[in-house]
Amino acid sequence: MKLRPAYVLLVAALVLAINNGLTFAGITVFDSALLAELGVSVGELKFRDTVLYLVAAVVAPGVGYLVDRIGAKPALIGGTLVVAGGFAAYAHVDALRHVYLIHFCLGLALATGGLMVSVILVSQWFGAWRGRALGILVSGSSLGNALLPKLNAWLIDAFGWREAFLWTALLPMLLLPLLLLLPRHPPWKSAAAAAGPEATAAPPGQASMSYAQALRAPQFWLLGVVAFVTFYAFMGTTANVVLHMQRDLGLPLESAANSLSILFMSAIVTKLGGGWLADRYGPRYVLIGCLLVMMAGTGTLTLMSASTVFTGVLLLGLGWGALYTMVHLLPSRLFGLEALGKIMGTLIIFETMGGASGPFGVGRGYDASGSYLASFAIVTGMLAVALVAALLLRPPRQRAHGDGQ
Repeated sequence: MKLRPAYVLLVAALVLAINNGLTFAGITVFDSALLAELGVSVGELKFRDTVLYLVAAVVAPGVGYLVDRIGAKPALIGGTLVVAGGFAAYAHVDALRHVYLIHFCLGLALATGGLMVSVILVSQWFGAWRGRALGILVSGSSLGNALLPKLNAWLIDAFGWREAFLWTALLPMLLLPLLLLLPRHPPWKSAAAAAGPEATAAPPGQASMSYAQALRAPQFWLLGVVAFVTFYAFMGTTANVVLHMQRDLGLPLESAANSLSILFMSAIVTKLGGGWLADRYGPRYVLIGCLLVMMAGTGTLTLMSASTVFTGVLLLGLGWGALYTMVHLLPSRLFGLEALGKIMGTLIIFETMGGASGPFGVGRGYDASGSYLASFAIVTGMLAVALVAALLLRPPRQRAHGDGQ
């Protein structure tokens, strides 16, 4: 029994490493080849990410509801299969509409085989150490995003971009035996079960909230603002940084791929450290600090200099790492586990809408001005708005089910 939580955490982290790593950063090293093959603009290609996130946003509440009822395991298996099929299909694209169709399917996989379901699964297996567990979990995503761009760049150089897609499609299939062995019954499925001495479903003295109560809490909407803005900023910048380095700064593809490795490897450090700090001091203070570091990173990118771009990327990764953990730790800390699937499913809408807008918005900024300067400046201003929302964020005073203070 003591090994089960560790196994669940390991498998969930590997799922994020491969599924998220391929879907987010891993695919960006194919952009130059796709632009040349399809003869489209940067904004038109990046609209695929808008399709991805919009689909995930639409289906996320339903997925959260189903996970509350049937568990996370079936969703993770289904999503992983879709990721494999999507990357295999990419090897045969010859029109922009094919790209959009593939990303429609990958949006389904993002909702079912990605972060939301993995966070719910791990939250149900860890109590007092939930912050550290989630820090380790989301580090898996950063590890995949750090390593897979370099792997894919090597595959493209060795086999060409179409065959490289086929090789990457094999990676999700390696997850299936591990997913099939996941235990089906978590120890803390409900808030009541999580209230034992080893678990903290909600802050001390506060019962879990129902879904309706969470929606009425100002903290839910403030957290939604933070999620939308930060996902816009990070996904938009990450999806375009390779093209920024190639087109604005004249750097080769290998250097651009290395920048993604720096970004996501630095995020791993703060994801792990941020979870520990959140368990010790509370996630809100960590969230505020991360937003300040992210702003410093995107502000540095506005310098448009090859000598400072890696510093900007490093700061962005350091800030994003722990922030990514905090955004997904705070719902269980603020609202408990009772309706976590539905609450997370709704908050995912904010994340996915931000993620959907970011790559396209930043890419369109390049199309309009011929550089990424204006896009990075707008991103920095948006992060200032998220900082204000985080400063206003406080634990809800309302108890669930009408309990008095």
